[in-house]
Amino acid sequence: EPEIRVICHVKSSLAPEGDAIAFRLDKEKGFHWIGKYNISAEDLLSGDGRGQKIRSAKEFLKEILANGSMEQAKIAEEAEERGIKKKTLWNAKKELQIDSVKIGNKWFWMLQEE
Repeated sequence: EPEIRVICHVKSSLAPEGDAIAFRLDKEKGFHWIGKYNISAEDLLSGDGRGQKIRSAKEFLKEILANGSMEQAKIAEEAEERGIKKKTLWNAKKELQIDSVKIGNKWFWMLQEE
């Protein structure tokens, strides 16, 4: 996504490699902190298709939550069946700003109302 910027750890002789972090620059909403981002500097430079993976995960979440909230465990199970990795699913959730609500002892995800 062109509005997302990622900062990656490339090299360090004195410390272990750190996580990539990201933020979004949006013309309407301005700066939005995303936080940890599941991508390496090599992946960014090679254009490995991670963008397509996150797009697919976001489309999946929009589709599965179109009719309302759903239990998080069921979403994760369905995502796994579709080949969406857990980390990619959670990154897509964060980017879409999906709400998490605990009802009883189960977590449910729902799209934010516009």
